[in-house]
Amino acid sequence: SLLVHGPIRVALITAALVALSWDLFNFFMPVHAAEMGLSATAIGSLAAAYSAGSLAVRLLLGRLSTELDEARILTASLLLTVLVFALTPLASSFAILLVLSLLTGLILGIGQPLAVSLLHHNAPPGRSGEAFGMRSVIVSASQTFLPAIFGALGLALGTGPVFWVVAAAILLALAVVRPSARAD
Repeated sequence: SLLVHGPIRVALITAALVALSWDLFNFFMPVHAAEMGLSATAIGSLAAAYSAGSLAVRLLLGRLSTELDEARILTASLLLTVLVFALTPLASSFAILLVLSLLTGLILGIGQPLAVSLLHHNAPPGRSGEAFGMRSVIVSASQTFLPAIFGALGLALGTGPVFWVVAAAILLALAVVRPSARAD
């Protein structure tokens, strides 16, 4: 019955998109970088750049969310994720992948806290725990099933097209749910 509530449904779908994006980077960027011939040290540097970006944006998130609408920030974050994922297969060097990893961390570092905040603000009275539980199920399912799906797609298409497929899926989902819209 909680999914009938429009803002919660949109917040949960948005949380799923953030989890999808987070999992794609964490699972598939190392695979993509290895396919490009990068060393383990270089791949670790990509993960470090991502983490640094995520930490940096979270230090600024409190100020951003008081000055701007959280749903709009989250929508912009996911649109920028689409752009970065579309560019990732085109990256021809470690330096470009490093910049894209930092940008991905900056962009997705916003996602998880804002998705939780949207759930909290939009949950009907007395049902925020249920909404958070549903988000936990979505995140756990994402972490369980998406690596296998990404692996199968990567095997069938190569690593680059997986980023494009996910970018297209995020864009399509955003067009359908429009998280910045105030639905009831």
